[in-house]
Amino acid sequence: MPLPENNRFCYECGNFLGVHPGYSLQGRFLVERFLGKGGFGQVYLGRDEQLLGKPVVIKELLASAASGQGLALFNREADTLISLKHAAIPTCYAFFEELGHHYLVLEYMRGPTLLEAIGKHGRFAEDVVRNIMLRLLDVLDYLHAQDPPLVHGDLSPENVIILPAGRIGLIDFGAIRVYEPELAAVAGPGVGKEIYAPPEQRRGEIHPASDLFALGVTALYMVTGRHPREIYDPYERLFTWDEEGLSPLVNTLIRRLVAADLKDRFPSAAEALDLLHAHAAARGLSLAAVPAFDAGDFERLPELPPFSQVRAPYHAGGGPPPAGRLCWRYKVGPVLSSPALRNGTLYVGSLDHTVTALDAYAGRFMWKASARGPIACSPAIEGQVVFVGDEAGNLTAFDAWNGTRNWTFRTGSPLGSAPVVADGIVYFGANDGYLFAVSPNGSERWRCISNLNDRIRSSPAISGPLVFVGTHGGSLFAFDLNSGIPQWEYVCRGAITVSPVVEAGRVFVGCRAGWFYGVDAYSGSLVWEFQAPEAIDGSPAIAGRYVYFGCRDGKLYCLDSADGRLRWTFSVESSGAPSPLGPIALVDGILYFGSWRGRFFALDAEDGAQRWWFQASAPVRSSAIVANGLVYITTEDGYIYALE
Repeated sequence: MPLPENNRFCYECGNFLGVHPGYSLQGRFLVERFLGKGGFGQVYLGRDEQLLGKPVVIKELLASAASGQGLALFNREADTLISLKHAAIPTCYAFFEELGHHYLVLEYMRGPTLLEAIGKHGRFAEDVVRNIMLRLLDVLDYLHAQDPPLVHGDLSPENVIILPAGRIGLIDFGAIRVYEPELAAVAGPGVGKEIYAPPEQRRGEIHPASDLFALGVTALYMVTGRHPREIYDPYERLFTWDEEGLSPLVNTLIRRLVAADLKDRFPSAAEALDLLHAHAAARGLSLAAVPAFDAGDFERLPELPPFSQVRAPYHAGGGPPPAGRLCWRYKVGPVLSSPALRNGTLYVGSLDHTVTALDAYAGRFMWKASARGPIACSPAIEGQVVFVGDEAGNLTAFDAWNGTRNWTFRTGSPLGSAPVVADGIVYFGANDGYLFAVSPNGSERWRCISNLNDRIRSSPAISGPLVFVGTHGGSLFAFDLNSGIPQWEYVCRGAITVSPVVEAGRVFVGCRAGWFYGVDAYSGSLVWEFQAPEAIDGSPAIAGRYVYFGCRDGKLYCLDSADGRLRWTFSVESSGAPSPLGPIALVDGILYFGSWRGRFFALDAEDGAQRWWFQASAPVRSSAIVANGLVYITTEDGYIYALE
C-alpha cells in the first residue's frame, strides 16, 4: 500500500521504514536528498548541523540486508574506515543504529566520478591518466601496507572521485577484505564488478594484486574512452587496445596490471610506483612535476554542442502554414494529452484505457489497442514502436503498424509523465517520485528517486548528457542520462506539473505559484525569475531570444530568454473571466496554443499578432502537433481536430 507523504512507519507492524529528506538522525545529521542505491544500502546527501551544516554522505543499510552477510559487510566497512587516515579515503564521522536501522556518516567528497567524467569528455590525455594512476597506486599502497594488509576489492571508475587541486578520492569500501595469505586461495563469495575483477577474485580468492588488475582496467577505460567489455576477449582472457597513441611506459604499465595470471602481474602497488619513479628519474624529472589535473577540468562545460533539447519528431515545418480551417475531426474517449505523429499516422491515448491510431491526412481509423489503465499523458514513438504510460503504473510498447502489445513495464505507481525517447531509451516519471530509464526491450536500465513521495507529473526534457524533470514538490532536477545519478536540484516556489524546455545552456520552467524560472543547465544555479499573477499549468516554448508560457490569468507571456524581461503579452479573452492556457507549440515562427474555453489560437512569435483562432467543442488542455501544413489538437470531450 502506498504511504502518505512523510509517513515512514509500517501500518501493519509499526516498524520504522527508513529516513527521508528532512529527517534528522541523532538530532544532528539532516538528510537532504537521495543520491543512489546499491546492493545492500542507499545513500543520501546530508548536513552535519553541529558543524555549521558541513555536507556529509549518509549510508543506510537496507532492512532486507540487515542480517547475515549484508550487516557483516556494513560493519566491516565502518570499522575499516574509522581506522584509516589517508587524503584519498573519506573520513568516517559516525557509525550508529537508530530505530533498528544502521547508518554510516562519511566525508562528502564533492566532484565527478571517473565514470561521469569519461562519459562527458571521452578519453583522457595520457598525462592526466598517468597522474590519476599515480594517486590511485599511492592509496592502494597505503591499504596494502596495513597490518594485516587490506584489499579494496571494488576499484572501478564509479568509485573514484575527481577532487580539487589534483587529488582523487576512493570510495565504497563495502567489499574490503583483510588479506591473509594462508586463506587467500580459499574460495569465498566473489565481490567486485565483473569486468574490473580479475579471474581469481571472481572465483572468491583475494590478493593485493587483485586491486592492481582493477586499476589497470580502469586505466584502459581512461585512455581509450571505451567500456572495457568492448575491448576484452573472454576466450583469450586478454584486453586489446590501440597502443600506438600511448607511450611505452603507459602501455607496459597497463599490460602488467591487467595480466590474467597473478605471476605476470605487479606483485604490489609499491613495485608499480617504483617503475613510475624510475622512468621519471631516467628523464631527469620528479613525479611531483607530472602535470596536475583539477576537478574543474572535468566540471567545465562538456565538449558537446550547446545544450538544446532533444525533441520528438512531432513538429515539422514546410509548406503553407495552417489557416485554421477544419479539415476533419474524429471522436475517441476523453482526452487530456497531446497526440503523437509519425509516418502519416496519428496516435492518441484516452482516459477510457485505449490508444487509437488514425490516418493523419484523412482522419480514417486504423487500429485501437487497450492499455491497463487510463491514459493521461501523451504517447512517444521510436522506430515502429509506440510507448504509452497509464494511471495503473504501466509503460506499454505497442507495434505502431497494428497495435500489437510488444511488452509492458510495470512500476506500481501511476504515470502522468509523458515518456520521452532518446537513443532508444525511454525516460519517464511516476507518482512515487521515481524517474525511470527503460531499454528498448522493456528492461529497466536505471531508476532514481527525486524526493520521497514527491510526484513527477512533468515530462522529462533531454539535452546533452542530462535529463531534466520537475516534481510536484517544486524541485527541478538534472539527472545523468546514462546512470540516473542526480547532478543538481533547484527548488522552486511551487509545484511543477509542466515540462521544462532547454536551449543554449539554460532550462526554463514554470510552477503553480506563478513563478517562471531560467536556470543554468550545467550547475542548477538561478539565472533569473519572473512572477506571473496566476498558476502556470502549460509547458513553455522557446526559440532563440524569446521564451513563451501561458498562465491561468488568460494571457500568453513572452519573455527575453537572456534576462527574463517581459516583452509582450496576449490575452485570449477581451472580457469576462480569464481562461487558463495550455501548453504551447512553436513551429516556423508561429505560436499554437489552446484555452480551457475551447479556443485555439495561432500568433506571430515575434510580436504576438493574432493570425487566427478556432472554436473547438471543449477545453483544449494539451499541446498541438504541427506537421505538413496541418495542426492537430485534442479536446476534453474526446475529439481530435485536424485544421488546415
